[in-house]
Amino acid sequence: MAPWAVLVLMPILILVNGFDSRNGFLRLIHFGQNFQDTRIQEIRVIDFPNLTPWGYDGQFYAQIAVDPSLRHEGLKKATYGELAYRARRIGLPFLAFCLGLGQPFPILQAYALLNFLFWILLLITLNRYRNLNTSRGSSLAISILWSTGTLTSLARSVPDLPAVAFSTWALVSQSQATANLFIGIAALFKETAILSFPRVAWPERKHFNSAIRKYLMSALIVFGPILAWSIYIYFRLPAETMLGSGNFSFPFSGLFHKVQGSVKQLLDGFSHRAWMHLPFLFFELICPISLLIQSVYMVIHFRSFSNAWKTGIGFVILFCFLGAGVWGDQYAYSRVLLPLTVSFNFMIQEQETASSFWSWYLLGNAGMSWMCMETVSRSFITL
Repeated sequence: MAPWAVLVLMPILILVNGFDSRNGFLRLIHFGQNFQDTRIQEIRVIDFPNLTPWGYDGQFYAQIAVDPSLRHEGLKKATYGELAYRARRIGLPFLAFCLGLGQPFPILQAYALLNFLFWILLLITLNRYRNLNTSRGSSLAISILWSTGTLTSLARSVPDLPAVAFSTWALVSQSQATANLFIGIAALFKETAILSFPRVAWPERKHFNSAIRKYLMSALIVFGPILAWSIYIYFRLPAETMLGSGNFSFPFSGLFHKVQGSVKQLLDGFSHRAWMHLPFLFFELICPISLLIQSVYMVIHFRSFSNAWKTGIGFVILFCFLGAGVWGDQYAYSRVLLPLTVSFNFMIQEQETASSFWSWYLLGNAGMSWMCMETVSRSFITL
């Protein structure tokens, strides 16, 4: 039980930091002060703390959860003109709406806590895949459950972790039909989950013709739900775009500018003796490098028979094309590329011997530790 007790420490600390006696866990949603006047009426009447001027993305998805049909007249204004873009990720808001029985305050509580439910389910899944009482099992759990991408999803109530949970269940599933279903559901939580489609539709050299029907069925199950929902959004919000700005760029252009900018910021931090900010700036440099190492590993270890490789290789392509809108800080790009981190760690579990495992493990995961440090430090400050 010792590994389980240690692993749950991080989500417990986040829950404690996000709780207050009046509003429950609403601090986890991070409503921004500058959006007070644009929130929908059902949210505006709730008196809860505003942590920062701008808050975080979860505040927009939480308001969609109050009316996931998108018929609420105030949603366009409440989502800062990005309702169609945010509404693509309907899975978490819809689930919160159902659990909250259509009542705004319970919906918000459910929305804030659902990430923790998926975290626990993912913990159970990882234990079934590889016993957490072993060194490799505990290392796998730490690399996924304590990564910056995962903990940011918990601490800021965004839909990345639930999507990754469904993709992971597809990865470990022994059933083709079940894997199809899991990826299709994952795409409703985060549309980039469709990049795991090779998991269920990698071309087979033998019996290719007989497999066409299977691939078509997989495509229908995986793409059908998100396509149907996107069509609904299009007709419901015909004048709005579902595309985000600055999310993509020429291959490696975003990565190059990110690393270049991070080096400059780190050097500036030293020159201005901004000692308290230096750890964050350091991880802003090594986090992209760790993700680059994960991508390189996936490329040089081509394994078409590996479910982990097929689940993650699409995110290597995404990594190459990410733009400045995503490379802003590690809270964002570590979440977007969390499926890559999951697949990488599953692969080194499968492929590497004891002599090489820990080298790849440390190189690929060293940059993913910032959110652990921040969570612990905030807990000490609170105490």
